[in-house]
Amino acid sequence: MEYIFGYFLARFDCPHEIYYINEELSDKLSKTFACPMLKTYQVREQRGNVITTCNLPQFNVSALNIQDLIDWIKERILECSSLLWNGEASDVKFTLMWANQMLQGSEGVCHTHKRNIDGVAIFYQSVPLYSGDLVFIRNGQQGTSYKNYSDIDLCFQHVKSGLLVIHDKSLPHAISTHMSSDPRISLIFEFKYIS
Repeated sequence: MEYIFGYFLARFDCPHEIYYINEELSDKLSKTFACPMLKTYQVREQRGNVITTCNLPQFNVSALNIQDLIDWIKERILECSSLLWNGEASDVKFTLMWANQMLQGSEGVCHTHKRNIDGVAIFYQSVPLYSGDLVFIRNGQQGTSYKNYSDIDLCFQHVKSGLLVIHDKSLPHAISTHMSSDPRISLIFEFKYIS
């Protein structure tokens, strides 16, 4: 656990590979990302070929049958409550969950999470070599590329399969260019603490 540009950040490696690398999950994610409706749907935080289920109510991460992984993520979020929130929480409620698949040449532009939440958790299910990294940006402006900033204002966080990153919703961040021909898949959870 640390602070980046004055904002809270925590990183955890999931010790249970079976939670996120298994045939059933891979099959369900493949079917989700193959949905024709998603091929034309894009959110403003993305550039290039990114497939997302963000803001699509018909998609539910819990349908992926990953309750063990979700429970592990909730435990890690609760560990962070005293630093990310105003005290110890008894539980966590996910207010929005979605999945992203980045394809070669795409990137995520600078953004924060503006909804009424306490934090954001990103779980990296599949991260190939030459994947896009998470980039935190000092005083980052919404909708800008990380390439527009000097090195002193950037903090690159190398990501890998099985990594969970929990951060303050107001920490400006982007994703560097995904250079791999294999997709990068992440699950994102916006959450609120319950006292």
